[in-house]
Amino acid sequence: MLTWIDDTEIVLTHRRVDKVKLSNVYVSCDLENLTGSNKKEKELEYISSDLLIEKQGSYLISGDEQQGKTSLLKNCFKEYSLKGYLCIYLDAKKISNSDIDECLRLEVASQYDNLELSNLLNFENKILLIDNIDEIKLNAKYRSLFLEKASVIFTNIIITCNSSFKYITPEINELNSFEKYELLGLGHKKRAEIVEKWISLGVEESIDERDLYEQCDDVKERLDAIIRKNIVPPKPFYVLILLQMFEAYAQQNLELTSHGHCYQQLVYQSFDNAGIPKNEIDMYLNVLTELAWDIHLNNDGLNNKQLTVFFDNYHEKYLSVNHEAII
Repeated sequence: MLTWIDDTEIVLTHRRVDKVKLSNVYVSCDLENLTGSNKKEKELEYISSDLLIEKQGSYLISGDEQQGKTSLLKNCFKEYSLKGYLCIYLDAKKISNSDIDECLRLEVASQYDNLELSNLLNFENKILLIDNIDEIKLNAKYRSLFLEKASVIFTNIIITCNSSFKYITPEINELNSFEKYELLGLGHKKRAEIVEKWISLGVEESIDERDLYEQCDDVKERLDAIIRKNIVPPKPFYVLILLQMFEAYAQQNLELTSHGHCYQQLVYQSFDNAGIPKNEIDMYLNVLTELAWDIHLNNDGLNNKQLTVFFDNYHEKYLSVNHEAII
């Protein structure tokens, strides 16, 4: 479990450390309060996600893909454990049974040594962390039953979901009492914080302060240039990949590396995350090139029928490819 808590879940390399851990680069993202009724006030109310550690309660945190929701829960797990809480993490994508006792029994055995479910149930300070509630494999009725039982067992619950899920949460009575927040991207201050962590990694105790801030200013200028041009959104995933790329191309001209190399690195990183074999990368790049042009010509994207036509045409022009596997 300790390995999982400190796993970034993306491949990151740094010249000064053998393995980049989540604790090395984690920063507390800001949250937008969605609980209040006054829209104007909500737009102005941004709060550090440290709130989830400082104030116990039940929270529903929504966010886009790769916004850092799982990393947030990992940090909560670590910080609450240090406070003496018993923490249980559940990936809702794996929940297919509304029997929460059985689910907890399996996770207690997996996440702790020499701990029984009865010990957890009798423990006063405990917290449940549920990731991806929108992907739970239960229908609405049994999802509600699961959440109802969870609220009886745990007084402190933190749940994450995709941003689109927040629009249906008013229909889920079991979530009405939860404080609701949206996880935001990294603003200027947070980007500066993660840049400083990256540059000082491995030399925290020896790097000269002036040298540190000069390097931070240079890297942040590059980073801001990429984000301002909307090449990538300011999500922790992309920021970290860009920092890794900047280090690899540190000695080259900024204008030559900022856009082309950044974009290529992000594409290859996405291929790695999708499990695409390296000997198939050229084929995928060719398919994506043609597909991107087809989407561009169509303006509104392609529906399933148009997608089938695209692959039929691709087969005639190039080689036959596995349509379903590629999609």
